[in-house]
Amino acid sequence: MPKANKTLWIAVGIFLAFVAWICLEAAGAVPERVKWIAVGLPEWAFAVNIGLAPILAGLASSNIAIRAELRLLSFILLLVSISMFGLCYRRHPVITLIIGAFLYLEAFWIIPRWNARHRNSESVPPKS
Repeated sequence: MPKANKTLWIAVGIFLAFVAWICLEAAGAVPERVKWIAVGLPEWAFAVNIGLAPILAGLASSNIAIRAELRLLSFILLLVSISMFGLCYRRHPVITLIIGAFLYLEAFWIIPRWNARHRNSESVPPKS
């Protein structure tokens, strides 16, 4: 499968999962045990979760020279953060939708362009 098709299907999958969660939430079909997690978390935890997601996405998927352990940790934290977006939606629906759309844009437009520019700058020999 060409890389462009693979990226497109990943993008469609993420978008459909996000839309499915919001539709299930709006229909009241999210189980009570999932909603129970949100009761124990303080309000600031949701704001931090929403705010850190774009930063973690950048660390996890860019070509920045960081240690592999830090990249793996940021990827795991990103997965946890994105998994909690459904719970964040209950308290901050507009901001969660805006950050979710920005994450989508970041993952499939900003970071690939940043990585391509970074690769191009590495391939150009320095001027002496």
